[in-house]
Amino acid sequence: MLLSPQHNTATVLIVEDDHALRELYRATLIAEGYTVVAVEDGIDALRYIEGHIPSLVLLDLVLPRLHGRDVQRELASHPETRSIPIVVVTGSDTRDLPASDFNGLLKKPVSTDTLLAAVEHALRNAHLERSTKPGIVKTHRPQARTALVADDEVTVEKFLTHFLEEKGCGVETAGSVGEAILVLDVDEIRTGADRARLGLHLLQVGQSRIAGRTPRSAHALTLPFGQYSSFSI
Repeated sequence: MLLSPQHNTATVLIVEDDHALRELYRATLIAEGYTVVAVEDGIDALRYIEGHIPSLVLLDLVLPRLHGRDVQRELASHPETRSIPIVVVTGSDTRDLPASDFNGLLKKPVSTDTLLAAVEHALRNAHLERSTKPGIVKTHRPQARTALVADDEVTVEKFLTHFLEEKGCGVETAGSVGEAILVLDVDEIRTGADRARLGLHLLQVGQSRIAGRTPRSAHALTLPFGQYSSFSI
């Protein structure tokens, strides 16, 4: 398993058994600021996802040990992973694949520009879908004030969500800073500069890119941030 250096943005899990293609996808995504985890088969992909929820999975279909289609079915069978966007990049026939099961279908060979466009499109569409469909949006007990929790550790996210809800806060969650930025951008588009319910952001130390982004509304400049970490700061 190969991990990129930490970049404060969305995390993409690459599942590709061809070493040259895996490194090409990895280098392309890192150059655009994504955090990248790269594995070579479906079993390693599921093992990684057991402890970390990626923002998106870039998935080959013909893989050692576990076929990419089986990876997709496994993710779709669990509530905590079924909303992870999946972009397929494969050389095999995709005519029998239900397009609704994936967020993008690319046929090899694929250009780096096409790859990047598909990843960005899938991330934005997946977040918009979670934000607008009842039962899919990761929002808990909306209140007058809502906290956005950004953490890639599912156990920490669940703990903070429970704690904040017990304190009477609504909670929105993001598995990475990139997803958190999408939450902010989409919510600002939907509600405009008068949005006041997002009262607090909790983010891991080192993820300050959220604070440094160019906001779509003046209100975003005034949002307080709280940081937490297992490291000394």
